[in-house]
Amino acid sequence: MFEFLFSEYFTDLTQEDFDLAYETILAMFSGITTLYENSSNKEQKRNLLINLLVAWYLANIHPSKVINISSDGGKAVLYKSARDVKIRYIDFKMQQGLEQLTSNIFGINALMLLQGCPERYKIYGKG
Repeated sequence: MFEFLFSEYFTDLTQEDFDLAYETILAMFSGITTLYENSSNKEQKRNLLINLLVAWYLANIHPSKVINISSDGGKAVLYKSARDVKIRYIDFKMQQGLEQLTSNIFGINALMLLQGCPERYKIYGKG
């Protein structure tokens, strides 16, 4: 059973939903459980990263069940606007295929963790 750290940001989802999202993330991001191998707090970082990715995934597939978090239903967030004011996010370099993570704050935080991971180039690799 997967212990989901961000369940307070979701409503009407079950433990089965969290477990399925966890299994999906492990399939989508092969090699993720081996990241931070040389870090002194590798389990903490891996757990946080996986939880952020599960939250990202759930926010994208269940946008109506997210509480107090802005999600764009899976589309990358390029800018925000309010009336006449537009705020455009700065483009930053990322490994191809990770652009999808910019669709909500969970994914953006996961992306920041991935960008700082020394093994980040093995995420999709055969390792």
